[in-house]
Amino acid sequence: MKTRNFLILLSLLFFTYDVLFAEALSIEQAIDLALTQNIDLRKSSYAVNSALIELNNSWNIFMPSLSAGMGLSQNNSFPIFGVANSRYQNQEDPWNLSANFSMQIPLDITSVQNFEQRELNYKSTLLSQEELSSQIVRNVEKTYYAIQTYLKDLDIKKNNMVIAQARYESVQQKYDSGLSSDLDLLKAEVSVEEARLSYQRAFADYQKNINIFKRMIGVNIEQTIELITPIEIPKVNISPKEWIDKCLELRFDIRKLHLSIRLAENRQAESIISNFAPNFSASTSWSTGVNQAFTAESWAPEDLTASWSLRLSMSIPLNAYIPGSKSNLTLKSEADSMSKLLLDYEKARIIAEDEINSYARDLELIQTNIALSERLKGLSQRNYDAVQKSYNLGESTLLQVEDAQQSFFSAQLSFLNVQYQFLSTLIDLGYALNTDWHDF
Repeated sequence: MKTRNFLILLSLLFFTYDVLFAEALSIEQAIDLALTQNIDLRKSSYAVNSALIELNNSWNIFMPSLSAGMGLSQNNSFPIFGVANSRYQNQEDPWNLSANFSMQIPLDITSVQNFEQRELNYKSTLLSQEELSSQIVRNVEKTYYAIQTYLKDLDIKKNNMVIAQARYESVQQKYDSGLSSDLDLLKAEVSVEEARLSYQRAFADYQKNINIFKRMIGVNIEQTIELITPIEIPKVNISPKEWIDKCLELRFDIRKLHLSIRLAENRQAESIISNFAPNFSASTSWSTGVNQAFTAESWAPEDLTASWSLRLSMSIPLNAYIPGSKSNLTLKSEADSMSKLLLDYEKARIIAEDEINSYARDLELIQTNIALSERLKGLSQRNYDAVQKSYNLGESTLLQVEDAQQSFFSAQLSFLNVQYQFLSTLIDLGYALNTDWHDF
């Protein structure tokens, strides 16, 4: 028994040491740490920056395609059927040197769609980053309050263990005086062991979850932290219709579908223009050269040749007018994709409304359970106090005391768990509506 008491005391001392020498951490600080340290969020900033660079440099679609080059060629004469080409027969230097420059000017009639494509891509990366940040905040808040719940759970189980130990010592004294039976002493000892086991399991769960939380916010796992933001149950005006009217369009899935529809519309417009509108192109080139490059003296003007050309063209695509052609089928496929996206949007709204209504029903039920659990906790405490007093007067049995204590213990845990359940559901609702749950 002394060894068991020593282990209990040692466990309590370690826990007390962690609390006394811990670094205070509010929920706002925990969220800031998580948003700063999260690797996925840091990676998403590169995607956002890349899309922004593309958007800010959209002017480059009008930039001409420029090219320059040089050439060196040799002209030799070989006799054919014993007759040599007189053009090259008397050349002392058969080498010709040339240079050229060309420019092709883009006349893309889908430039407007190209601009919008880049803008929508940028908005898409921003939305993905915002959704990831919101997920991190939700997870940190739920885990933070879960840790707080674990701490209160430990306090309850520690108090239950202390009560069981005190009762065992009282029964031991009565047993030594011949006022208690072997069975009562055994029951009291079993209660101590059960309370100790329950506390040790809870402490192990707490240690595991606090380490997970430290990883989540980027804190060294060896660092001791103290969570200082208490669990407070806000009063919530449960009005699902108002939530749907005000916040449904703020949901991430709805906003993503809006972007997908705009992207599909943009692609469809680009395909229609590309397959039905005329295509224009303009290009110009200039070249110069010199014959007998390595013998001409000072490259006299009469030895140089030059040419310049300008080309304007227009073509009209006809494939899209032919039923069953690749272009024609592509246009039909894009129209079908647009119709499916609109149906997906309608379906997503229905699912979202059902989800919000479900959260509202859950919150109403949990609010009722909180009130009932709080009342049950008060009644079970009064019952335990009365039975303990009766036992001290010799009017109640040890079994009745233990039953009353267990009822009080269960009522405390039930009240604690239903409080966290309410907060957790409220946080999930805030994420589902992409709205701060404190505003409900």
